[in-house]
Amino acid sequence: MTEYEKLKMEINHFINVISIYEKSIMGIPNVLNNLFEIQIESISEDLFEQEYRLQIKNRDNFEAIVKIMKSNSILMLYNLVESTIRVSMLDYYSCLNDKQLSFSQAIESIQKLWVKNHLNQTNSNELNQKVFNLILNVINNNYSVEIERESFHLSGNADVKEMKRILETHGITYNNDSFRDFGGALLTIKNKRNYLAHGNISFEDNGGRFSIQDINELKDKTYQCLDYFISLINSAITNQEFMSQDL
Repeated sequence: MTEYEKLKMEINHFINVISIYEKSIMGIPNVLNNLFEIQIESISEDLFEQEYRLQIKNRDNFEAIVKIMKSNSILMLYNLVESTIRVSMLDYYSCLNDKQLSFSQAIESIQKLWVKNHLNQTNSNELNQKVFNLILNVINNNYSVEIERESFHLSGNADVKEMKRILETHGITYNNDSFRDFGGALLTIKNKRNYLAHGNISFEDNGGRFSIQDINELKDKTYQCLDYFISLINSAITNQEFMSQDL
């Protein structure tokens, strides 16, 4: 199981529990004793076949917890987006770096990215000499094109717009229509995550704005969007799309 599939499974379990809580029906051990108790709905000789119903003892506190859990599901979805983008791009960099391409063998987008990364490591006093050395070594094919893994950053801005920017920066083509249905969902997840992270809204107030149906819709669109993004990166790796076709 990939890390991506593992994280999705964790999110599915968590959202399923929220759904169970909202329906006030649960067949798991009593955990929050001060909020509710378990009542046996039917009697069976087999303990594991007995049906249980959740009886809420403090409705206000219980509803607050459900709202907080919904906000946490938003954070989990955002973390999935960010981690999946990062892992996919680091896999891409690993494959690119393993090829040890000369500057002329790389596509223009990778050439530009490589030059930018090299110059970003230079202070202003050394810039002219750095550019001269860079040009000289490129001409003499003394450099292999490698992109440092540490150069990849997201900084809390992972959404469809950022995905497109990353793909375009690396010269990876995509179908804009395939992303069209996911933009609103991922933007909502990103914005709500940032509001929560910066303390602009409480977890309870934020979660109160979403039904379980809303959460499931955000989840489904997130999975579909990430599946498409992963397929693009995997295709670029398999087809070595970072290599120039003009050689």
